[in-house]
Amino acid sequence: MSSRSLTETQPLSPAAGNAADVSFAFGSHETAVNLAPHRGAPAKAPVIWLAGAIACAVVSLVVAAGFGATPALAISAWLVGGPIAIALIAFFSLRDTRARTHTLYSADAMVPWIYRLALVLSLAAVVISALNIANWVGRL
Repeated sequence: MSSRSLTETQPLSPAAGNAADVSFAFGSHETAVNLAPHRGAPAKAPVIWLAGAIACAVVSLVVAAGFGATPALAISAWLVGGPIAIALIAFFSLRDTRARTHTLYSADAMVPWIYRLALVLSLAAVVISALNIANWVGRL
């Protein structure tokens, strides 16, 4: 058996899509291949999900502020601004995490701010709707 140094014969990490000989580690001659090679254009953050969440939150805010005295509309505004908007933000997070695993990922500086805006608008929509619902229930 011969022992050889990692730095003498093996690179520390293979280039994207290239195979690396891992026989130095396990004593066999199998190769490892990077499963996320470059496939054209860089992956981007799927901001369409955030746009949907912002749209739901804005609609919920308008309905809650303008028609919040109606119980059905207040509950509908809470559902659209809360669970639905948060679900869209969760889908964004899931898809963005997947996009970040690609070899090339184009990170826009505005995406974290859009994400924060979606969360703040959703929070405001839920609070205003919940206050309208509480006011209605309190008057029963």
